[in-house]
Amino acid sequence: MVLKILHISDDPLPDWRVEKSALSLKNKGNQVYFAGVKPSYNYNRKIFNKTFQLNWNPRTRYKIPHDWFKIKNQINKILDELRPDIVHTHNVFSAKLIQEVGEYPFIYDNHEYWSKYLVTQLENNFNMSNISIMINNPKVFIKTKMDNVVKKYSIKRWIKWELDLVSKVPTLVPSKTIATELSRLG
Repeated sequence: MVLKILHISDDPLPDWRVEKSALSLKNKGNQVYFAGVKPSYNYNRKIFNKTFQLNWNPRTRYKIPHDWFKIKNQINKILDELRPDIVHTHNVFSAKLIQEVGEYPFIYDNHEYWSKYLVTQLENNFNMSNISIMINNPKVFIKTKMDNVVKKYSIKRWIKWELDLVSKVPTLVPSKTIATELSRLG
């Protein structure tokens, strides 16, 4: 039985993690497709049967309603055309998108153990050079303060998304340690 598998990412091709997975599936006789940011201009590998462009941007990752609605429309058009048997999401953003569409079975590929990475980013948000710049320039302080509030809120939201996905959706992880830790959730 030949399956149609749609890989979705908010990163462009080339991406060895996406390509390796797709190539493994293609070598077993399946049809593989990609939806994501437009591939780099010199990308010429013939792994995917077809690639579709999704206009990911920071506003879609922050789930700003207008932009989130636009990307949901884009993915719905792709899904209507393709009708995949399964969707392989390659990050928390694409997994959240497919989860909300809710029409197709999917797996979440948690390449980086996203929430741990984000917690590290949150903890490293301030460093001494940023603090001295902010003290000496009130406008920079206000902008940095607002940026940090938005980042902190977004990071907490993204961690919540990941934990929700892991508890409900088949999830691929890069190591046994991560699998053990996340298996406590789902």
